Amino acid sequence: MALLRVRGLRKSFGSQPVLRGVSLDVEAGELVCLLGPSGCGKTTFLRVVAGLEEPDGGTLHFGSQDLAQVPVHRRRFGLMFQDFALFPHLNVYDNVAYGLRMAGWKEAAVRGRVAEMLALVNLEGYAGRTVFELSGGERQRVALARSLAPSPRLLMLDEPLGSLDRTLRERLMVELRAILKEVGVTALYVTHDQQEAFAVADRIAVMHRGEFVQIGTPEAVYARPATPFVARFLGLNNLVPARVPSEHPRQALTPLGTFRLPESAHPGEGLLLIRPEVDPEHLGQEGEAGAIWGRVAALSFRGSDYHMELEVHGEGGQDYRLAFILPTHLGRRGGAWPLQVGTRVRLGIHTDQLVFLEGPTPGGTAG
Repeated sequence: MALLRVRGLRKSFGSQPVLRGVSLDVEAGELVCLLGPSGCGKTTFLRVVAGLEEPDGGTLHFGSQDLAQVPVHRRRFGLMFQDFALFPHLNVYDNVAYGLRMAGWKEAAVRGRVAEMLALVNLEGYAGRTVFELSGGERQRVALARSLAPSPRLLMLDEPLGSLDRTLRERLMVELRAILKEVGVTALYVTHDQQEAFAVADRIAVMHRGEFVQIGTPEAVYARPATPFVARFLGLNNLVPARVPSEHPRQALTPLGTFRLPESAHPGEGLLLIRPEVDPEHLGQEGEAGAIWGRVAALSFRGSDYHMELEVHGEGGQDYRLAFILPTHLGRRGGAWPLQVGTRVRLGIHTDQLVFLEGPTPGGTAG
């Protein structure tokens, strides 16, 4: 049985529904990221679980406990926010000790626990420093130590790295996951950043307009987005109208040609996702799933790879602009990259690049 069980949770502010009957299970020791754009309901979900907002409907259970009967201060849940909410008049030691003292810990026990938490977040020797002597990353670690010190039954983190610069965030997201896993705490983690969610989570719950539209491991969500919204939110924008005929359920008929799918799909209309990752050895080749002819409209060197935009003329006169990523260490000819803007190229497509997303096709039927 899951440790946290949420069923049919609803919440509106005035006439505006924010949570539309969402359900979620979280296992003990699991780290689940709520991922979605601003305003989709992530923080409201967190606040309802914490007890800071009253739900309009649905049930929440933690273990065998019905949380509807448990006030906020008795839930023993930890909260960590984007601004860290450190007390500016307290030093590092007293910030970490605050929750322990509020819980009635004796000072000897407080000293031991604070030392343990500062060691956990690699801040030994920082106990006497003021908040103003800390960098952004150090403040984030103090806030984490303070949240973990009382041994919360559930830790909830709301955009904890949102105020940090990209380089620091990329380093701390890996450290944060390692710390949470070392402690073994069960956690709900809110973010709008896809890379952060991928780096931190055991599972991701993608949220859109108050609903969970896909729940799965980071690898599964990225490899097989469930809807066009999920694909676009993950930055996968190569979506073209497609139709799968009942007589050939492994074929996708599109304005760019016919492509062989990795597995049989439900016949009907939808969108074909063409993943951007390409082996340069496929340039000029026919892939196992088909091929695309197009003109290089843009080419950007990014160090380890090139980002290429390919302009493809489709049936019916419509042009499609597709984005692809090609590693620079492959496909070189005489030490120089073979493609230039304006070059016409044939690009082999392989089945592992394709995902058929069922649903209404914008702009009419393909093929």
